[in-house]
Amino acid sequence: MPERHVALLRAINLGGHNKLPMADLRALFTDLGCADVRTYIQSGNVVYQPPKAAGDDFGARVADAIDQRFGLKVPVIVRRGNRLAELAEKHPLAQPDDSHKALYVGFLSGPPQGEIDPERSPQDTVQIDGHDLYLRYPQGVARSKLTNAYLDRALGVVSTLRNWRTVQTLAEWAMG
Repeated sequence: MPERHVALLRAINLGGHNKLPMADLRALFTDLGCADVRTYIQSGNVVYQPPKAAGDDFGARVADAIDQRFGLKVPVIVRRGNRLAELAEKHPLAQPDDSHKALYVGFLSGPPQGEIDPERSPQDTVQIDGHDLYLRYPQGVARSKLTNAYLDRALGVVSTLRNWRTVQTLAEWAMG
């Protein structure tokens, strides 16, 4: 079976901003030469088989195509399906009484260039794993000061977050 990848778009269809219908997003990926394109929920999660000549800059090519076709400037972070499956095996910060709503994975556009201040949001925990982060928000992500904007500034790269259920579903689709 050909390898699948996952594209994670940041800030799509949130609060009425950056509206992008998933059917249009699937069509864009198909037009870029991808096969077996599927989207999961409305927030910009795409599982696909990349074209043979996708290259390491495919996320940037997708972001450019979205800008040209829809006039939206959104970061696109790509992970290979097997990497997503590794991340989805076990959340290292999970506690026995945690709901999936407390657990997140942050995907970074490159290696972190800085550090997260542990005092910024003391109730929350973060563990860096290469170009990705495991996050635990026991009081909910909405109450955390570890926002995308903060993570971007602190780490010097672009980030996008997905809840644990989404990560597990995308990994299943990517490997299935």
